[in-house]
Amino acid sequence: MKIEFDLDPHSFIVLETLNANKQRPIKQKIIFQKIIFLTLKNFLELFNIADFKAHILGPYSPSIAKTTEQLIKIGNLKKNELNEFEITEAGIKELQILYKKTIENEDLQKIKNFEEVVDHIKELFIDFSTEEMLAFIYKSYPEFIESSIKADQINYEDIFIELYRKGKLSVSKIAELMNLSLEMAYNLIKKKTKPIILP
Repeated sequence: MKIEFDLDPHSFIVLETLNANKQRPIKQKIIFQKIIFLTLKNFLELFNIADFKAHILGPYSPSIAKTTEQLIKIGNLKKNELNEFEITEAGIKELQILYKKTIENEDLQKIKNFEEVVDHIKELFIDFSTEEMLAFIYKSYPEFIESSIKADQINYEDIFIELYRKGKLSVSKIAELMNLSLEMAYNLIKKKTKPIILP
């Protein structure tokens, strides 16, 4: 996905991520980075630009971190009273200028595709805790475990069962993440999930 515009790709990625899903703030740096990581896995060129590396807490992009700090300094982003990352009115205007500049060329569709994907990813993962997010990332992308200080400390089974209870993971997704057959995943859930006793 190559987009030709004045706003640099890193700024576009960061601003669009915070603009997505009705501009919901993102609570912490780890969740923010992982939402961007999962989004960019769908856009190879932008993924390569972000240059994610295996880090002590999973995939991490120094360039995305640096851009985030720069955008806070110039007022396009802020940390709100809850210490969450949030896009500002200035950041929204920056994106609107970008959209106007691309309205008559093919890049607009690429931007719309990015918007749709990041909106979906953000909605799925924004409420994950740090441990839930790391568990999902480590099992989905084991190549990013090598530098981790947490990978061996995570109780993957319990976390995935809890995500299943919350409606965030399906039985088939748990089977895929845990490298189990569907039947084994179903039996695991059955074993670990207490039956609901109605009055």
